[in-house]
Amino acid sequence: MKQNFITMTELAKRYGYVLNTVKQWRDRGLPYDETKRGCPEKESTDWVIANVIEPLRNVNLKEEIDRERLRSERAKADLLELDYREKAKELIQVEYVARILSSYASKFKSSMRQIAGNDTQTILESATDIPTLKNCLREIIDSRLLDLGELMLNEKELNDLISIEDTEPLGDTQSDDEEEDTLDIELE
Repeated sequence: MKQNFITMTELAKRYGYVLNTVKQWRDRGLPYDETKRGCPEKESTDWVIANVIEPLRNVNLKEEIDRERLRSERAKADLLELDYREKAKELIQVEYVARILSSYASKFKSSMRQIAGNDTQTILESATDIPTLKNCLREIIDSRLLDLGELMLNEKELNDLISIEDTEPLGDTQSDDEEEDTLDIELE
């Protein structure tokens, strides 16, 4: 007996699905013959009934709706809890942390760049031999790092920073030269 074949497009039309869905069925096991470029009609029909139509018949719509409502209510409760915890100062917004870290990283970068400008004379004077030069550089870098460690902002500075950055874009608004000038004042 000759076996009839049906194209995936015809199969999609027959069951009211789009072609991409039928291609996904093929990936899930729908019988398909590459040489005939089609699906054996009887076997593919049996497969669709067993793997697509029957599972749809077995779905309890009321249970599905209840599950989705429960999921929605949980999401709302989670959002309310996050809002409460944020207002209770138990959570910190990501944007806030990003602004503070960006500000600190900018100060760190500027401070390290200032070594070449502010400490050149000291470095050149200590360049009598390599160990002395290394020791001088180590002292200058350690001093800068200690100063940067003390840059932890107090509460007033944090509030000022938040109010300023809420009105300005998140990106750098100063050039590198302006940052260095500002940091010179803060570190000295």
